Amino acid sequence: MKVDSVAQRVKFVQDALQRYGKNLFLGVGREVNHPENMLYNLFGTSVVGSTAVLIPRSGQPAIIGASYDEGNLPAQVYEVIGYKTSFLDALSPVLRRMEPASREIVMNFSQDEAGIDTLGHGLWVNLGELLSRYKILPGDDVISSAFGRRTEQDLQYMRRAIKEGQEILQMALSNIIREGVTETQIAEYMRGEARARGLGFAWAEDMDPIVSVGKNSLYSHHRPDDTKIKSGEVLFIDFGVSYGPPGEAQCSDIQNMSYVRKPGESHAPAEIQRLFQVALEAKNTGIVMIAPGVRGTDVDAAAREIVHASGYSAPDVEGYDHGFGHSLGRTSHEIGPGAFPPWSRYGRMAEAVFEQGNVVTAEPSVAHPEIGKVALEDDVLVTEDGHEVLNRQQTEIWYV
Repeated sequence: MKVDSVAQRVKFVQDALQRYGKNLFLGVGREVNHPENMLYNLFGTSVVGSTAVLIPRSGQPAIIGASYDEGNLPAQVYEVIGYKTSFLDALSPVLRRMEPASREIVMNFSQDEAGIDTLGHGLWVNLGELLSRYKILPGDDVISSAFGRRTEQDLQYMRRAIKEGQEILQMALSNIIREGVTETQIAEYMRGEARARGLGFAWAEDMDPIVSVGKNSLYSHHRPDDTKIKSGEVLFIDFGVSYGPPGEAQCSDIQNMSYVRKPGESHAPAEIQRLFQVALEAKNTGIVMIAPGVRGTDVDAAAREIVHASGYSAPDVEGYDHGFGHSLGRTSHEIGPGAFPPWSRYGRMAEAVFEQGNVVTAEPSVAHPEIGKVALEDDVLVTEDGHEVLNRQQTEIWYV
């Protein structure tokens, strides 16, 4: 990773410590080899041995790494401290030197946010005695704030990913999507175009894009199979690509809906048109609320009320069993504020408040048991005084 990118993320951690009144973040990991790991973005490189970053609210941060990793650690950002035989012996004096008066330390674990929960139980056990004098706090608030913000460079990469992804979808609609073609054939075509452009995938390649016909679309994360496109059915595509160098690439994540007309049809049946309009209204209702200081759960509630009032979904979760949207960045489900209902499965993520620089998806859905699901998804940037939709929005049914 570029040193400037590491320095910017460290600065975001310090900003978040200031915002939440905390004084020290301690991030610990080992065998950190993938850019999607949040620690990779703080270490600035892959590491093999146990490694720790100590980032105070202000002042010089430190990084402790094994001797065979030490030469790759960003000395322009951190005080670099190497060790040969004992990670704990190297960490202990640095931790004592930097410990806050409160003895509160924020660490890289979370009960609710998988992207933050990178510590690992084994390392936690190893650290037990050393950390026994401290009050250890989960990283939900601080790390969500620090990693949910996109830099100007991030946004350049993301805008490019969105542009490329939407071009590939339009190519698929023009060149391959027609009656008789299978979900798998459509997915393979789109993956091939992404590879030809040198793009990465926003989630597991074998599931990106999600292509589902008719009732298959009732399962949001349906794996494309040999189901053929048939006239009179809806076609749902959820596609995301990534663009940028390793460790810095940013993702797109966009859903669109089409209808395969029967011979002689000029428009979709009234029921499908109504499903589309409800999904569109719910999405737009949520988007107009997005701004700094707004709670994600309030955005979710406003959009969810539109769906419930339509009669397509019961007041609990039937037919709309997910949140309004999630954070987007290095991964399709980036660490950061989203818009979720106050269900136990979302935990503290449902308490998120938007900040300038967040990017959140907008993707409420409407389902009909005999037709399938209609969902439209946009990628929305939280700006200084509101929001900006980064992609071209679908405002009417597309016809095949």
